Amino acid sequence: MFEEVNNSNSLVVLPTALGKTMIAVFVVAEKVEKSDGRVLFLAPSKPLCEQHHDTLSSRLGAEVRVVTGETHGSDERPEAWGTGGSRSRPHRPFGTM
Repeated sequence: MFEEVNNSNSLVVLPTALGKTMIAVFVVAEKVEKSDGRVLFLAPSKPLCEQHHDTLSSRLGAEVRVVTGETHGSDERPEAWGTGGSRSRPHRPFGTM
């Protein structure tokens, strides 16, 4: 399934616990390797963001950030997303809207 979704816009619909997150981890890893190291991963709730944060951090060994309305005010988001100020290396944003 990874090959099917990796190079196109895709929507993966599977029942709970059948691997949607792991497919996303493989896609994120591939995109990070082939790009500037930034990926925006959206989730519909803060608990799901935190769950994905833990999974991505442990599987990719990359800097992963959770950005929500509760964790960052609107004036703090550019820096949290890695778009404000100077930095020594790319950040891998992770957030929800």
